Amino acid sequence: ALSGVSDVSSSLVSATLEEPDGAALDLAYTCETISTAVSIDATFVGALGSGHRHLAHVTGGKDPFDDVLFDGKTKMDLGLPPPTRRAVAWSFLKQGVEHILTGFDHLAFLFGLILVGGRLRSVLGMVTAFTVAHSITLALAVLGLFAPSPRFIEPAIALSVAYVGVENFFVQDVRGRWRITLPFGLIHGFGFAGALGQIHLPKPDVPLALATFNVGVEIGQLAFLGAVIPLVFGARWAFHRLLRALGYSALTDWFDRWVKRVLSAAIVVVALVWFVQR
Repeated sequence: ALSGVSDVSSSLVSATLEEPDGAALDLAYTCETISTAVSIDATFVGALGSGHRHLAHVTGGKDPFDDVLFDGKTKMDLGLPPPTRRAVAWSFLKQGVEHILTGFDHLAFLFGLILVGGRLRSVLGMVTAFTVAHSITLALAVLGLFAPSPRFIEPAIALSVAYVGVENFFVQDVRGRWRITLPFGLIHGFGFAGALGQIHLPKPDVPLALATFNVGVEIGQLAFLGAVIPLVFGARWAFHRLLRALGYSALTDWFDRWVKRVLSAAIVVVALVWFVQR
């Protein structure tokens, strides 16, 4: 729906499918009169899933106009001054946080990694390797230097999650596991880039958008780990204490081993379902 215009006629120029699971619509609007304040309300976005992102690129006016629409923000205003760098930074910071917290495959990967336990130093080393790796490939893809097709990246991410679940049956803690998170982080970084690759950013805004989006991803990742790690280790401590109180101290190792196996098996099953779907 358009406001600030009159005598509008519209036509569909083209409609194509986009990898991995999107659609691109090219619409043309002809208006007899246009005021200084024109807005477009994509109301259909509110009817889609909460994780849906609608990338809008508007041309035909004085300057091209870009925006990202989603449930709760379906309206964009044209004819206004371009957003400040602070507004651009804040927008992509929020998108980075939302992307990681709604990216269940990435979260399953992280959860599988910490499930086996280990020293905090080893956990931090593992997460740091993952962060460095996905930051590199995110930058390569967004800057247009190298970006494999999502047709290969999305199934590969699913397989990386399944691999971690399988490996949990054989490893005792996270020491040395940074060797796994480093190469897999490179794959996940290309997955993160999918959220930015289709947005028509002005070249001066690309470094800022890339940096703040990546910071947002890290904030979301640390928030997830900060919530899950105490929960996992706290639950483990509580059950150990309960078993000792009941006189079953010898079962603590058995309990740890089987809980880890059951949760890891669940991760493998879900990851293989994602792989087949992708």
